[in-house]
Amino acid sequence: FHRGKVLPVISPPESLSEILKRETTAQHKAVEQALPLFRKDFSPSDYIHILQKFHTFFRAYESQMESWTHLEIPHFENRLQRASWLSQDLKSLGVNP
Repeated sequence: FHRGKVLPVISPPESLSEILKRETTAQHKAVEQALPLFRKDFSPSDYIHILQKFHTFFRAYESQMESWTHLEIPHFENRLQRASWLSQDLKSLGVNP
């Protein structure tokens, strides 16, 4: 109460991460359905193929996102390491990314 008036409840603004998650839910579901991860005949070569596709995507994505590093986004640098992690995974499986 403020001088007898009820003040409206104001929700905190959504973070960029929350907005992106909400706005891309349908796309994420489509990708999950397209991936063969839960097929009975899913093989190690299928897994390597998926890692390669993700590596290609994240290498391009992170290259573009590097121009955003000046923004004050919490943990942003961590989001630019996925291609490196995927590269390490592929190397551990004997595949040259």
